[in-house]
Amino acid sequence: MKRTIVSLAWCQAAAGQEAMLEQRLGALLQCVRADATCLGCELERQGQDWQLRGHWVSLQALEAHLQLPHMQVLGQLVSDGLVRRLQMSLTPVISRSSGG
Repeated sequence: MKRTIVSLAWCQAAAGQEAMLEQRLGALLQCVRADATCLGCELERQGQDWQLRGHWVSLQALEAHLQLPHMQVLGQLVSDGLVRRLQMSLTPVISRSSGG
């Protein structure tokens, strides 16, 4: 069995900041996808809410990625007034290896 980590960043846009938030999250998404330890990353929007979901090879890989300069964007979104709420979570996922 293979164990991966799913990260989820959920944020709610401040009133009138939806377009700017979408632009900044889109740029962040491209940086996350460029990381070789990221197995995939999606950005979903529903109204004023966004979810950035990443799939990682390991917790250590995610922790290392979170230290990269571009990941400071999440905190900046709050301090710049683009986000009303921000929540982050991690979930370990165990999947059966294919074959056998």
